Amino acid sequence: MSEQINETINDAKEPPEFNEVELICMEAIEMKKIRWLWFLRIALGKLTVFAGNPGLGKSQLAAILAAYITRGMQLPDTEEPAPMGNVIILSAEDDAADTIKPRLLAAGADVRKCHILNAVRIKNHTGVDTERGFDLTQDIERLGQAIARLGNVIMVVIDPISSYLGNTDSHNNADMRGLLAPLAAMAAEHGVAIILLTHLNKSTNQDAIGRVIGSIGLIAAARAGYMIIKDDKNPDTRYFIPIKNNIGNDTDGFAFHIEGVDLSEGIKTSKVCWHDGLVDAQKILHPDPDAKPTATNGAKAFLEELLSAKPMMMTDIITEAEGAGYSKASIQRAATKIGVSRKKRGMGGGWEWSMPKSDIYGNPCEDVEDVEGSTNLCAESSTKDLQPS
Repeated sequence: MSEQINETINDAKEPPEFNEVELICMEAIEMKKIRWLWFLRIALGKLTVFAGNPGLGKSQLAAILAAYITRGMQLPDTEEPAPMGNVIILSAEDDAADTIKPRLLAAGADVRKCHILNAVRIKNHTGVDTERGFDLTQDIERLGQAIARLGNVIMVVIDPISSYLGNTDSHNNADMRGLLAPLAAMAAEHGVAIILLTHLNKSTNQDAIGRVIGSIGLIAAARAGYMIIKDDKNPDTRYFIPIKNNIGNDTDGFAFHIEGVDLSEGIKTSKVCWHDGLVDAQKILHPDPDAKPTATNGAKAFLEELLSAKPMMMTDIITEAEGAGYSKASIQRAATKIGVSRKKRGMGGGWEWSMPKSDIYGNPCEDVEDVEGSTNLCAESSTKDLQPS
């Protein structure tokens, strides 16, 4: 009996089966160039995220990319045409007949090369053919097989990714990384750019990457991420700007607007129209605080315009301001910000406001009438040359 116990103890102490770690010498690895859908912006064989609030044009941007790809047209800020080929679209929010196809046609896409992933056909436990929705937790390999069958697929759009996560917790970093790793591997295997569309959260106190809805795992798995946002002063203008790009251009982006298009048979849709030139991503993501459209900044602009012609009595200014929707408090703050000159008109005459005068150096200076012993550097000095001392 004791011998059997000893044998059991000895067996338990034996180390488990050892699985060797694979190491590859860098000398044996053959380098290769990154292949691009859009040079320095969207790579083939990688994941890319488009994030923005609903209605700002994420899907229209996907449609215009499909047009560039299916026609082999030159993309903005490039000298080379897009690689020509097929596009696969997964869309849980838009109808293929009344929304997606019209947008593709409005953008100029060759719809013969655009394909909708409609459903996944499987056999149930009884062997009967059934259909269900696409699920990234189960169907990445099936998507790879579809890409291989179709051939020459350049881009796959998943809109929005949140609709295809199955039971994955989108707020769990480890779960999202575990889901997206095989998707990234499949993209690399087939050399296809996968565009993941998603929304922004409602927080305004986070940086741009932190505003991508869900866990950081989504944007971390992508090699590039773009935010679609409105211009604060002109809501018709939207920006497509990088918030991350590990392998390309992360400094500038594009402005665009959405233009209505009338197709045949009374079908109305819309398309992206790019604006000329590039925009600075950092200036848009991190604007000068004085440039933000706060009540005080709006009041500053209003006050500067009102006083640009001539001085006015404060009571008249407040009346004008309240008529334009600005409170007395915001006008008072704005006046302090821009250094409005205030002058008392007699014992009961009230206060007169005027824009501050500047000296020959562009610095604000006091009115010479109010400062005893002052030298009038403001009066007529801008047209005179300074003489050396």
